[in-house]
Amino acid sequence: MRLLCILTLTLSLLLASKVQAQVSLNVPSAVYQEDFFSLPVSGTTNTFSLLGWSANRTEIRAGEGTSNAGAFYSFGNGEDTERALGSLTSIAQNFIVFGFEFTVVR
Repeated sequence: MRLLCILTLTLSLLLASKVQAQVSLNVPSAVYQEDFFSLPVSGTTNTFSLLGWSANRTEIRAGEGTSNAGAFYSFGNGEDTERALGSLTSIAQNFIVFGFEFTVVR
């Protein structure tokens, strides 16, 4: 069962939509920061795009974490621009996969 979960997660990551752009990091002094201020603060949008991030869907909803509806979320307090990226899976939404991709430049 554990192997099936790992294979499913790996396959889901491979099927995720295109990365907006890879972020190159120069070792050892590289620093990457993301404040998520560009995530939506209200409603639903079909334009998820953060440099270096990818997801298997583009629709993202703003929410406060009180809903039990499955979706890809921009979590935060009301319309505050301090946000967190997250997801809640449901039967209708299946797996929601997102992540960050970077390359290390030596």
